[in-house]
Amino acid sequence: NQLLKDAIIGGKSVQKTISWMPASGEDEYTYYVSAGNEYDTIDEGTSYSIKIDDNFDIGSGKDAGSTFDDTLEIEPGKHTGYLSGPWGSDEKDYYTIPMTAEQKLSIKLTPETETGFRITIFDQDRVRQVQKGSANAGAIVRLDWTAPEEQEVVYILVEPGGSPSKTSANKYDFDLKVE
Repeated sequence: NQLLKDAIIGGKSVQKTISWMPASGEDEYTYYVSAGNEYDTIDEGTSYSIKIDDNFDIGSGKDAGSTFDDTLEIEPGKHTGYLSGPWGSDEKDYYTIPMTAEQKLSIKLTPETETGFRITIFDQDRVRQVQKGSANAGAIVRLDWTAPEEQEVVYILVEPGGSPSKTSANKYDFDLKVE
């Protein structure tokens, strides 16, 4: 269990977004929310709005797993993925794609401006082949790899390249080509 606490200081109509994004370890999660006013114990007339957004990876309706044994199959094309910020447990996204000998895998990952990411490609035996990260927050990551032999599956790992300061989900756009 993790406690998430954040203060909202301000007058009427002040809004604050607090994000929590779990990994795919469970099918369902339970959250307990407590809202109140520490400065004025008479919070009469105060309204709170709670909204839940589903941020599923690559439009699949689920989260890409965080281990080699819990991957999400991906096809060439343009996709969107999400990882948690500092409040959450979705810290890695593993994808898989089959490749034939001499096929070239090209990945372009575009993060939101205040985040950075790292991409790692593993072969079918889970041996790291190549890795590259954002040069700085917001930098695009481009990575190419050619399969030396037929691969039952190639693993692609996307993870934060640093500790982003934002507290909401870290969105990334993912352009994948196989030639």
